[in-house]
Amino acid sequence: MRRTISTLLHPYRTAAYYTASNPILRAGQVAYESDTRLSKVGDGATPWISLPYIGSTRSPYKPAGALGENLDRLAIIEANNLSCLVSGTVLCTALDVLPGQPVTTLFFTSGTTALVTGTNQWAGVCDSNYKILSISSDYTNTAWAINTVRPFTQLVPVGAPLLGPCFSFLMVAAATVPTMTGMAKTSQTLSNFINPVLNFRADTGKTTPPAVGSSLTLSANQGQVPYVYYS
Repeated sequence: MRRTISTLLHPYRTAAYYTASNPILRAGQVAYESDTRLSKVGDGATPWISLPYIGSTRSPYKPAGALGENLDRLAIIEANNLSCLVSGTVLCTALDVLPGQPVTTLFFTSGTTALVTGTNQWAGVCDSNYKILSISSDYTNTAWAINTVRPFTQLVPVGAPLLGPCFSFLMVAAATVPTMTGMAKTSQTLSNFINPVLNFRADTGKTTPPAVGSSLTLSANQGQVPYVYYS
């Protein structure tokens, strides 16, 4: 008796294609990204961009509306008085962005010290070579109270698939910069002595936002890690 082996072919397109078309997969339908080798399964209601990848280890307890975060809120030792910001200096931290996910807004949370007499405030995303991929407008002297989530909307969202690690960055120039909420200490060996460096300070003496396409220059490793998530 001859046996017939059926072959089931799932949709197979690039990450950029799925991001641009943002389809809603049928419940149980699997679709693959041909360039990243990642896949998602549909539920019949959620658009592609908001679906998690199969095998993703991202926490189900990330903030409402967040696509990703740099720290798992259930796993970190939280501190809300991190003195990681230096006025006029860019603070960078590794950000886990899956290929094809857009970054439209970055969210940072202040600690127990509020902003005083701010002059410049902006945030953005850079790639593993510290080339700036997106930047927010300058929030200048906008108030930033204690224990407050501050959104930094990107002027041109990062939408193309990101290859390799990327970083979020934040710059605040003020008489008193806010303390931040996040993780008090990372392993210096694991985060700062093995490439890519995960947390660092970059350009100093900054005021106005840099242009997309320009690059940051790493200046010093940083142990404290501010909590950041994105939508």
